[in-house]
Amino acid sequence: MSMENDESFALATQETVLKRFKRLRNVRPGVLASFIQRLAGPEERRRIVRTANGLRVYLDPLSHLGTTTLTDGCYEAETEQIFRNNLRLGDTFLDVGANEGYFSALCGTLVGEKGLVIAVEPQSRLRDVIEINLRINDVSRFAIYRNALGGEDGTTGVINLWPSFNTGASSVVVRYRFSRATESFSFVTLDRIMREQGLTSIDLAKVDVEGFEDEVVDALATHLRNGVVRKLLLDFHRPALVARGIQAEAIHVKVLAAGYKVIQGDSKSLHGYVLYEHRASSVTWS
Repeated sequence: MSMENDESFALATQETVLKRFKRLRNVRPGVLASFIQRLAGPEERRRIVRTANGLRVYLDPLSHLGTTTLTDGCYEAETEQIFRNNLRLGDTFLDVGANEGYFSALCGTLVGEKGLVIAVEPQSRLRDVIEINLRINDVSRFAIYRNALGGEDGTTGVINLWPSFNTGASSVVVRYRFSRATESFSFVTLDRIMREQGLTSIDLAKVDVEGFEDEVVDALATHLRNGVVRKLLLDFHRPALVARGIQAEAIHVKVLAAGYKVIQGDSKSLHGYVLYEHRASSVTWS
């Protein structure tokens, strides 16, 4: 069977599993849905499928990422377009809160063999998934850090783990109501990452950290002021920030004060992704 036939078979299998067990996604609480999935669904559901945009992804059809990708043919089309518009061959992409590595893999195809992808994700259950997604898309230069940004290098933190159907909702600061599952991790700094990878700049950094945005922006403060990060794609999780007593506007002001301007996104509502560009780098960027 050819690779194309393999992927067609995998896609058909994924869609069949999704149709049969899709109702489980509506079961609440999520831990109960995960338990029923383990009992009723296939024990190993992941398969490599090719999305409508040509990306190959190692998907669980019952996860939020899997369901969305299989239903829509891709994941967050508008976000994907941001990467396509703002990354070039040879660029360096930093993915803070990489989850399963979907965007890491996508961006790896955009920066090419001379570019570099750095995925930062504290959940150990996703480390191999990230690497698989990178390798099956022939991303040749990458580094995966099983860490988080937002603290002193080497200090420890704890992440609250959401059920496997939505690992992207796991958070350092938001607790899941019906589960006490947690995992320890250590913080890493951008200084250390850049030193270990031999870098002087980051062309685009994506930050999606489920309410931990304030700490990550503070941790990046020096690099932001110096324009080391040329473009910053920051995902504002307003409900999580409000619950913590933190104003999204205050984080936005910090980024602007570091010398950035908004080039895409709703800078008034500050809910969802906002793309910033450092003013010192805008002269050389198209």
